Amino acid sequence: MRDRFGNGVISRVFAEAHATHVVDVGAGQGYLAQVLAFEYGLPVVALDASSHHADVTNRRSAWIEKHYAACSRKANSSLNTKDHLTRKGPQTATFCVMSGCSGKELQHFLSTLATEESSDLGNNATDRKDDNNAFSLAKGSDIIKPNESSGVVKQAQHSYILAGLHACGDLSTAVLKTYTMCEEVKAVVIVGCCYNLLTKRLEKDHSPSSCFYGFPLSRGVRSIGLTLGRRACDLACQSAERWKDVGVDSTLLWRT
Repeated sequence: MRDRFGNGVISRVFAEAHATHVVDVGAGQGYLAQVLAFEYGLPVVALDASSHHADVTNRRSAWIEKHYAACSRKANSSLNTKDHLTRKGPQTATFCVMSGCSGKELQHFLSTLATEESSDLGNNATDRKDDNNAFSLAKGSDIIKPNESSGVVKQAQHSYILAGLHACGDLSTAVLKTYTMCEEVKAVVIVGCCYNLLTKRLEKDHSPSSCFYGFPLSRGVRSIGLTLGRRACDLACQSAERWKDVGVDSTLLWRT
């Protein structure tokens, strides 16, 4: 919630790209999505594989909306005005991006993303009641089935910023692949993590070219046979501040 720099970057990219929505991929319990929605006033979809996380996000959003309303009433009372400060929380959606996802699944989700008549996806949880999760996809092979009241259109005329804070393993690479394939995605702001969980194409792997791997992504890197060991991937997740003063025998850097 305090990462104002990252949130500010997303807000600036959103404005410069003239996007209509931010999709927080791997939103978890919605902290990033809620800062973008409440503090910056952006229309946000919090996308996560866990319906429990969506429920937690919706409950917190409802509480924050009440807080904003109370602050607005208090300010109006002291200033003798009738202006109302309103903020809507992010819409939540449940969608599982499977490991080894080619990016097409996420692209399909974006193409069928629910759009309200007002083009405002920031409806609060109390208004939506049981329609908090417009979509649910448990497996990559399933078909997205929107709720009847979700206002789905087959081709949503919107543009998106894909954002992710600590997008784990192949989730980051799936987002990047989606960016290259989906013209509606105008920009990506993502911080990856858990690189040790990336699926990797081995040097002697003769799988069809259609198979997707988290690393390497480019033909150029694949052509030179570059590989990353598990320890190198583990080290990449660590901040230098955490290991700069640790002895030589203890750090992943020296064991690699």
